[in-house]
Amino acid sequence: MIRPPFELNAIKKSELILAQLNKLTCHHADNCDTYKRYLDAYGVDIGGANDLAELPYLPARAFKELDLKSVVDKSITKTLTSSGTSGLRSRIHIDGRTSIKQSRALSEILKSYIGVKKLPLLIIDAPSMGDNASVFSARSAGTLGFSGLASDKVFALDEDFNLNIKEIERFLTRFGDSEFMIFGFTFLIWQSLVINDVPDALLRRMANGRLFHGGGWKKLSSLGISDSTFKNELFSRFGLINIHNYYGMAEQTGSVFIECEHGRMHASKYSEVLIRNLNDFEVLQAGEKGVIQVFSSLPESYPGHSILTEDLGWIEHDVLCQCGRNGTAIHVEGRIERAEIRGCSDVY
Repeated sequence: MIRPPFELNAIKKSELILAQLNKLTCHHADNCDTYKRYLDAYGVDIGGANDLAELPYLPARAFKELDLKSVVDKSITKTLTSSGTSGLRSRIHIDGRTSIKQSRALSEILKSYIGVKKLPLLIIDAPSMGDNASVFSARSAGTLGFSGLASDKVFALDEDFNLNIKEIERFLTRFGDSEFMIFGFTFLIWQSLVINDVPDALLRRMANGRLFHGGGWKKLSSLGISDSTFKNELFSRFGLINIHNYYGMAEQTGSVFIECEHGRMHASKYSEVLIRNLNDFEVLQAGEKGVIQVFSSLPESYPGHSILTEDLGWIEHDVLCQCGRNGTAIHVEGRIERAEIRGCSDVY
Protein backbone atom coordinates (compact mmCIF):
# COMPACT_ATOMS: atom_id res chain seq x y z
CA MET A 1 0.00 0.00 0.00
CA ILE A 2 1.31 3.48 -0.90
CA ARG A 3 1.18 5.75 2.13
CA PRO A 4 -0.33 9.26 1.61
CA PRO A 5 2.75 11.29 2.71
CA PHE A 6 4.82 9.31 0.19
CA GLU A 7 2.30 8.87 -2.63
CA LEU A 8 3.61 11.50 -5.08
CA ASN A 9 5.90 10.43 -7.89
CA ALA A 10 9.16 12.31 -8.43
CA ILE A 11 7.92 14.58 -11.24
CA LYS A 12 4.70 15.63 -9.53
CA LYS A 13 6.42 16.16 -6.20
CA SER A 14 9.28 18.25 -7.64
CA GLU A 15 6.78 20.61 -9.28
CA LEU A 16 4.67 20.92 -6.15
CA ILE A 17 7.42 21.40 -3.59
CA LEU A 18 9.41 23.83 -5.77
CA ALA A 19 6.35 26.07 -6.05
CA GLN A 20 5.81 25.88 -2.29
CA LEU A 21 9.45 26.67 -1.52
CA ASN A 22 9.60 29.61 -3.94
CA LYS A 23 6.50 30.99 -2.26
CA LEU A 24 8.14 30.61 1.16
CA THR A 25 11.29 32.39 -0.04
CA CYS A 26 9.12 35.35 -1.06
CA HIS A 27 7.20 35.24 2.21
CA HIS A 28 10.31 35.27 4.36
CA ALA A 29 12.01 37.94 2.25
CA ASP A 30 8.95 40.16 2.78
CA ASN A 31 8.75 39.52 6.51
CA CYS A 32 12.30 38.91 7.79
CA ASP A 33 14.61 41.86 7.18
CA THR A 34 17.80 39.94 8.01
CA TYR A 35 16.88 37.19 5.56
CA LYS A 36 16.07 39.78 2.85
CA ARG A 37 19.48 41.43 3.30
CA TYR A 38 21.14 38.04 2.99
CA LEU A 39 19.33 37.30 -0.28
CA ASP A 40 20.12 40.77 -1.64
CA ALA A 41 23.80 40.40 -0.74
CA TYR A 42 23.99 37.21 -2.80
CA GLY A 43 21.94 38.63 -5.67
CA VAL A 44 19.22 36.00 -5.34
CA ASP A 45 16.29 36.07 -7.75
CA ILE A 46 13.69 35.90 -4.99
CA GLY A 47 11.00 33.35 -5.79
CA GLY A 48 12.49 32.65 -9.21
CA ALA A 49 14.27 29.34 -8.64
CA ASN A 50 13.77 26.95 -11.57
CA ASP A 51 14.85 23.90 -9.57
CA LEU A 52 15.81 22.99 -6.04
CA ALA A 53 19.50 23.59 -6.66
CA GLU A 54 18.77 27.29 -7.34
CA LEU A 55 16.86 27.85 -4.10
CA PRO A 56 18.84 29.97 -1.64
CA TYR A 57 19.79 28.24 1.59
CA LEU A 58 20.80 29.27 5.08
CA PRO A 59 23.58 27.45 6.92
CA ALA A 60 22.22 25.75 10.03
CA ARG A 61 24.62 27.85 12.09
CA ALA A 62 22.69 31.01 11.15
CA PHE A 63 19.99 30.10 13.67
CA LYS A 64 22.66 30.04 16.39
CA GLU A 65 24.02 33.49 15.53
CA LEU A 66 20.96 35.42 14.35
CA ASP A 67 17.41 35.93 15.59
CA LEU A 68 15.44 34.94 12.50
CA LYS A 69 11.67 35.29 12.45
CA SER A 70 9.04 36.20 9.89
CA VAL A 71 6.19 37.05 12.26
CA VAL A 72 5.63 39.67 14.94
CA ASP A 73 6.60 38.70 18.47
CA LYS A 74 3.02 38.45 19.74
CA SER A 75 2.31 35.69 17.18
CA ILE A 76 5.07 33.43 18.53
CA THR A 77 3.67 30.63 20.67
CA LYS A 78 6.80 28.51 21.11
CA THR A 79 10.55 28.97 20.90
CA LEU A 80 12.52 25.82 20.22
CA THR A 81 16.16 25.80 21.29
CA SER A 82 19.00 23.46 20.47
CA SER A 83 22.65 23.60 21.49
CA GLY A 84 25.72 22.74 19.45
CA THR A 85 29.28 21.76 20.22
CA SER A 86 30.25 25.44 20.17
CA GLY A 87 27.86 26.14 23.02
CA LEU A 88 25.73 28.46 20.88
CA ARG A 89 22.01 27.77 20.98
CA SER A 90 19.66 27.88 18.01
CA ARG A 91 16.39 29.72 18.59
CA ILE A 92 13.52 28.68 16.35
CA HIS A 93 10.42 30.87 16.67
CA ILE A 94 7.16 29.06 15.96
CA ASP A 95 3.70 30.57 15.60
CA GLY A 96 0.37 28.77 15.87
CA ARG A 97 -0.03 28.17 12.14
CA THR A 98 3.45 26.69 11.71
CA SER A 99 3.01 24.55 14.82
CA ILE A 100 -0.21 23.05 13.46
CA LYS A 101 1.39 22.32 10.08
CA GLN A 102 4.40 20.64 11.70
CA SER A 103 2.25 18.54 14.04
CA ARG A 104 0.01 17.37 11.20
CA ALA A 105 2.99 16.45 9.03
CA LEU A 106 4.61 14.42 11.80
CA SER A 107 1.30 12.68 12.44
CA GLU A 108 0.86 11.74 8.76
CA ILE A 109 4.42 10.48 8.44
CA LEU A 110 4.25 8.42 11.62
CA LYS A 111 0.88 6.90 10.68
CA SER A 112 2.51 5.38 7.61
CA TYR A 113 4.50 3.26 10.08
CA ILE A 114 1.99 2.52 12.86
CA GLY A 115 -1.37 2.89 11.11
CA VAL A 116 -4.20 5.24 11.98
CA LYS A 117 -4.87 3.81 15.42
CA LYS A 118 -3.08 5.49 18.31
CA LEU A 119 -0.73 3.23 20.27
CA PRO A 120 0.57 3.31 23.86
CA LEU A 121 3.95 5.04 24.15
CA LEU A 122 6.92 4.22 26.38
CA ILE A 123 9.23 7.25 26.47
CA ILE A 124 12.85 6.57 27.34
CA ASP A 125 13.33 9.88 29.10
CA ALA A 126 12.42 11.81 32.24
CA PRO A 127 8.94 13.32 32.75
CA SER A 128 10.32 16.86 32.58
CA MET A 129 10.93 16.28 28.85
CA GLY A 130 7.17 16.22 28.41
CA ASP A 131 6.59 19.65 29.90
CA ASN A 132 4.65 21.77 27.43
CA ALA A 133 6.48 25.06 27.95
CA SER A 134 6.73 28.07 25.65
CA VAL A 135 10.52 27.60 25.42
CA PHE A 136 11.67 24.02 24.94
CA SER A 137 14.50 21.89 23.58
CA ALA A 138 14.65 19.79 20.43
CA ARG A 139 14.53 16.67 22.62
CA SER A 140 11.40 17.78 24.44
CA ALA A 141 9.88 18.83 21.10
CA GLY A 142 10.31 15.27 19.85
CA THR A 143 8.81 13.89 23.03
CA LEU A 144 5.79 16.18 22.76
CA GLY A 145 5.37 15.39 19.08
CA PHE A 146 5.26 11.63 19.58
CA SER A 147 3.16 11.99 22.74
CA GLY A 148 0.45 13.68 20.73
CA LEU A 149 0.03 10.46 18.73
CA ALA A 150 -0.17 8.15 21.74
CA SER A 151 -3.23 6.57 23.34
CA ASP A 152 -1.35 6.41 26.65
CA LYS A 153 2.20 7.25 27.72
CA VAL A 154 4.69 6.42 30.45
CA PHE A 155 8.16 7.86 31.08
CA ALA A 156 10.69 5.08 31.63
CA LEU A 157 13.19 7.23 33.56
CA ASP A 158 12.98 9.33 36.71
CA GLU A 159 14.31 12.87 36.95
CA ASP A 160 17.78 11.51 37.80
CA PHE A 161 17.66 9.47 34.56
CA ASN A 162 17.52 6.15 36.35
CA LEU A 163 15.19 3.42 35.11
CA ASN A 164 11.80 3.64 36.78
CA ILE A 165 11.25 -0.12 36.93
CA LYS A 166 7.82 0.07 38.54
CA GLU A 167 6.47 2.40 35.87
CA ILE A 168 7.90 0.24 33.08
CA GLU A 169 6.45 -2.92 34.61
CA ARG A 170 3.03 -1.29 34.92
CA PHE A 171 3.19 -0.18 31.30
CA LEU A 172 4.20 -3.62 30.01
CA THR A 173 1.57 -5.34 32.14
CA ARG A 174 -1.11 -3.20 30.51
CA PHE A 175 0.19 -2.96 26.95
CA GLY A 176 3.08 -5.37 26.41
CA ASP A 177 1.03 -8.16 24.82
CA SER A 178 0.22 -6.08 21.72
CA GLU A 179 1.99 -3.47 19.60
CA PHE A 180 3.15 -0.28 21.30
CA MET A 181 5.60 2.54 20.56
CA ILE A 182 8.93 3.30 22.19
CA PHE A 183 10.51 6.71 21.66
CA GLY A 184 13.76 8.23 22.82
CA PHE A 185 17.10 9.90 22.25
CA THR A 186 19.50 7.35 20.74
CA PHE A 187 22.32 7.71 23.27
CA LEU A 188 19.89 7.71 26.19
CA ILE A 189 18.35 4.45 24.96
CA TRP A 190 21.79 2.88 24.74
CA GLN A 191 22.78 4.14 28.18
CA SER A 192 19.50 3.22 29.87
CA LEU A 193 18.49 -0.04 28.22
CA VAL A 194 21.56 -1.61 26.65
CA ILE A 195 24.47 -1.07 29.03
CA ASN A 196 22.28 -0.79 32.11
CA ASP A 197 21.39 -3.76 34.29
CA VAL A 198 17.77 -4.26 33.27
CA PRO A 199 15.91 -6.82 35.42
CA ASP A 200 15.21 -10.16 33.79
CA ALA A 201 11.49 -9.55 34.31
CA LEU A 202 11.62 -6.84 31.65
CA LEU A 203 13.73 -8.67 29.12
CA ARG A 204 11.74 -9.96 26.13
CA ARG A 205 8.59 -8.26 27.42
CA MET A 206 9.39 -5.34 25.13
CA ALA A 207 9.49 -7.40 21.93
CA ASN A 208 6.15 -5.99 20.70
CA GLY A 209 7.49 -2.45 20.80
CA ARG A 210 8.16 -0.36 17.72
CA LEU A 211 11.13 1.85 18.53
CA PHE A 212 11.65 5.33 17.06
CA HIS A 213 14.94 6.96 17.99
CA GLY A 214 17.15 9.83 16.83
CA GLY A 215 20.00 12.09 17.88
CA GLY A 216 22.99 11.25 20.03
CA TRP A 217 24.93 9.42 17.32
CA LYS A 218 28.02 11.55 17.86
CA LYS A 219 28.46 10.11 21.35
CA LEU A 220 27.84 6.56 20.18
CA SER A 221 30.22 6.95 17.24
CA SER A 222 32.94 8.09 19.61
CA LEU A 223 32.45 4.78 21.43
CA GLY A 224 32.72 2.84 18.18
CA ILE A 225 29.04 1.87 18.22
CA SER A 226 27.42 1.62 14.79
CA ASP A 227 23.77 1.53 13.78
CA SER A 228 23.96 -2.24 13.24
CA THR A 229 25.53 -2.75 16.67
CA PHE A 230 22.77 -0.65 18.23
CA LYS A 231 20.05 -2.71 16.55
CA ASN A 232 21.71 -6.05 17.25
CA GLU A 233 22.04 -5.29 20.95
CA LEU A 234 18.39 -4.25 21.26
CA PHE A 235 17.31 -7.39 19.44
CA SER A 236 19.47 -9.73 21.52
CA ARG A 237 18.43 -8.17 24.82
CA PHE A 238 14.77 -7.36 24.25
CA GLY A 239 13.80 -9.13 21.04
CA LEU A 240 13.08 -5.76 19.39
CA ILE A 241 12.73 -6.14 15.63
CA ASN A 242 10.97 -2.93 14.57
CA ILE A 243 13.61 -0.25 15.09
CA HIS A 244 13.41 3.04 13.17
CA ASN A 245 16.20 5.57 13.29
CA TYR A 246 15.08 9.03 12.23
CA TYR A 247 16.82 12.15 10.95
CA GLY A 248 15.53 15.61 11.65
CA MET A 249 16.57 18.99 12.93
CA ALA A 250 15.13 21.63 15.19
CA GLU A 251 14.95 24.06 12.28
CA GLN A 252 12.61 21.75 10.35
CA THR A 253 10.41 20.18 12.99
CA GLY A 254 7.67 17.94 11.58
CA SER A 255 9.26 17.04 8.24
CA VAL A 256 11.23 14.21 9.77
CA PHE A 257 12.94 11.42 7.81
CA ILE A 258 12.09 8.05 9.41
CA GLU A 259 13.96 4.89 8.50
CA CYS A 260 11.68 2.43 6.71
CA GLU A 261 11.57 -1.34 7.07
CA HIS A 262 14.31 -1.66 4.45
CA GLY A 263 16.77 0.80 5.93
CA ARG A 264 15.93 3.91 3.88
CA MET A 265 14.85 7.33 5.13
CA HIS A 266 12.38 8.64 2.57
CA ALA A 267 11.58 12.30 1.97
CA SER A 268 7.84 12.82 2.40
CA LYS A 269 5.72 15.22 0.37
CA TYR A 270 6.69 17.90 2.90
CA SER A 271 10.44 17.65 2.36
CA GLU A 272 13.27 17.10 -0.10
CA VAL A 273 17.04 16.63 0.01
CA LEU A 274 20.11 17.60 -2.02
CA ILE A 275 23.76 16.74 -1.45
CA ARG A 276 26.42 19.39 -2.04
CA ASN A 277 30.17 19.17 -2.41
CA LEU A 278 31.81 20.25 0.83
CA ASN A 279 34.45 22.30 -1.01
CA ASP A 280 32.57 24.25 -3.66
CA PHE A 281 28.92 23.48 -2.68
CA GLU A 282 28.01 22.27 -6.15
CA VAL A 283 25.16 19.74 -6.22
CA LEU A 284 26.33 16.13 -6.31
CA GLN A 285 24.76 13.16 -8.05
CA ALA A 286 22.91 10.33 -6.34
CA GLY A 287 25.35 8.04 -4.55
CA GLU A 288 27.99 10.73 -4.04
CA LYS A 289 28.74 11.71 -0.44
CA GLY A 290 28.66 15.34 0.64
CA VAL A 291 26.98 17.86 2.92
CA ILE A 292 23.21 17.49 3.29
CA GLN A 293 20.81 20.27 2.27
CA VAL A 294 17.24 19.81 3.49
CA PHE A 295 14.03 21.49 2.35
CA SER A 296 10.71 21.74 4.16
CA SER A 297 7.45 23.27 2.99
CA LEU A 298 6.26 23.79 6.58
CA PRO A 299 8.04 26.76 8.27
CA GLU A 300 6.16 30.03 7.88
CA SER A 301 7.20 31.83 11.07
CA TYR A 302 10.94 31.61 10.38
CA PRO A 303 13.06 31.16 7.20
CA GLY A 304 13.89 27.49 7.75
CA HIS A 305 12.57 26.06 4.49
CA SER A 306 16.02 25.55 2.89
CA ILE A 307 18.95 24.74 5.16
CA LEU A 308 22.49 23.55 4.58
CA THR A 309 23.16 21.21 7.48
CA GLU A 310 26.46 20.24 9.11
CA ASP A 311 25.90 16.56 8.33
CA LEU A 312 27.38 14.26 5.71
CA GLY A 313 25.37 11.81 3.67
CA TRP A 314 24.24 10.61 0.26
CA ILE A 315 20.94 10.02 -1.48
CA GLU A 316 19.11 7.62 -3.78
CA HIS A 317 16.83 9.26 -6.35
CA ASP A 318 13.50 7.74 -7.40
CA VAL A 319 14.16 4.53 -5.51
CA LEU A 320 11.59 1.74 -5.85
CA CYS A 321 11.64 0.63 -2.24
CA GLN A 322 9.90 -2.55 -1.14
CA CYS A 323 8.16 -0.56 1.61
CA GLY A 324 5.98 1.15 -1.02
CA ARG A 325 7.04 4.70 -0.14
CA ASN A 326 8.04 7.10 -2.91
CA GLY A 327 10.53 9.87 -2.29
CA THR A 328 14.26 10.51 -2.29
CA ALA A 329 16.02 8.22 0.18
CA ILE A 330 18.64 9.80 2.40
CA HIS A 331 21.53 8.02 4.10
CA VAL A 332 23.19 9.99 6.91
CA GLU A 333 26.83 9.26 7.72
CA GLY A 334 27.39 11.68 10.59
CA ARG A 335 28.57 15.18 11.41
CA ILE A 336 31.26 17.05 9.52
CA GLU A 337 34.31 17.23 11.77
CA ARG A 338 34.62 20.66 13.39
CA ALA A 339 31.60 21.68 11.33
CA GLU A 340 31.17 25.38 10.77
CA ILE A 341 29.45 26.04 7.48
CA ARG A 342 29.08 29.76 7.33
CA GLY A 343 27.49 32.24 4.94
CA CYS A 344 24.48 34.16 6.22
CA SER A 345 26.12 35.68 9.28
CA ASP A 346 29.28 36.60 7.35
CA VAL A 347 27.29 38.55 4.79
CA TYR A 348 25.12 40.18 7.44
